[in-house]
Amino acid sequence: METIYPDIPRICTAMAEWIMCFAYVSFLPKRYTGRKNILFCIIALLLQIFILVSTAIVPLKYWILCMILAAGCMFAFIYMCCELTTGQALYCCAIAFILAEFIASLEWQLYIYLLKWNLQFPGENLILLAIIYIGMFWVVFYLEVALLTKEFLQELSVWELISTVALVIMTFAFSNINFLVADQPFNNAVRLNIFEMRTLIDFSGIAVLYAFQSRVSEYISKKEMESIQTMLKSQYDQYRSYQDSMEFIRIQRHDLKHHIALLRAETDLQKREEWLATLEHELDSNNFVDPTGNRVLDVILSAKGQLMKKQKIHFTCVADGALLDSIHVTDICTVIGNALDNAIESVLMVENSEKRMIHLSLTQKNDFIFIQIRNYCEKEPVWKGKELLTTKKIRKIMVTE
Repeated sequence: METIYPDIPRICTAMAEWIMCFAYVSFLPKRYTGRKNILFCIIALLLQIFILVSTAIVPLKYWILCMILAAGCMFAFIYMCCELTTGQALYCCAIAFILAEFIASLEWQLYIYLLKWNLQFPGENLILLAIIYIGMFWVVFYLEVALLTKEFLQELSVWELISTVALVIMTFAFSNINFLVADQPFNNAVRLNIFEMRTLIDFSGIAVLYAFQSRVSEYISKKEMESIQTMLKSQYDQYRSYQDSMEFIRIQRHDLKHHIALLRAETDLQKREEWLATLEHELDSNNFVDPTGNRVLDVILSAKGQLMKKQKIHFTCVADGALLDSIHVTDICTVIGNALDNAIESVLMVENSEKRMIHLSLTQKNDFIFIQIRNYCEKEPVWKGKELLTTKKIRKIMVTE
């Protein structure tokens, strides 16, 4: 008589779900430390086993509710042990759930193959379980610790979270389609094909999720590289600004020595006073910007001010730099530096140097920091509906109400 292959034991599924959650708990920032965290892990394991084992006799129509309860226990485990938001914990729970389905299915499929080939040996199920579960734990740990970073979780949007959860639900539904036909008198070959299909579908879902995570990680890495490049450019501009300032001071010092020598030789007090007033006016005119209250902004304005002076651009500034104290250096350099570069690029197209004017204002309006940069432009802006066209080929600005 042909032996009917059994389905995955509930305790194996419970352990798979717990160990995948534990993989995330191992490297994500902890909400608690020490004994409290260990206690939560033990309680989560016992609760996961109790939920799945005790619901084994539940009618098939209530099976989906039991799986939702098990997934809720996984969510609570991750959320209670890790310092994550609800959305971040849900994202990790969704991935841990489909990973658990995969490793439980993979381990049981290998066990069925041993039965099929008559390769049974004492404790083969426990040995396979230990090898597969522990091996997958380390694989998931080393893959996810590199991808699921703090920056990744912070960049996670609501739409990405919904897409991930939807993909996990669809993968789980297709991989467990055999439950809908569990009462059919299938032979061993058909049941083995069902196990193989279940494992394959779970693996396909994991591959899609991993590809998604890789793309987001690449985007974050690219964004970090752009921030680093912006910071390096700002540092280079600062160095050039200091270099130009030192050269300017050297020239002024050299000229000042000659002025002092001539002043000493001048006997007419009125001419001497006129000469001193002229020197004082020249020194005042060499100040590019007054201190704003933010050192980073002062450096940017000083560097851009020297550049604008060389290009005969009239630059005025009214800025409360203290408003930028809570903003990261990179963001200040990116926003204001790029905006001033665009303004300079625009006014340089004006042939009449007297019309080359740029004005920057930085104020607070309600709870917002209002940055406004105005420059003279001879051409009227071109609008296409609410889309403001630009002279640059690959960029466009969307204006929304």
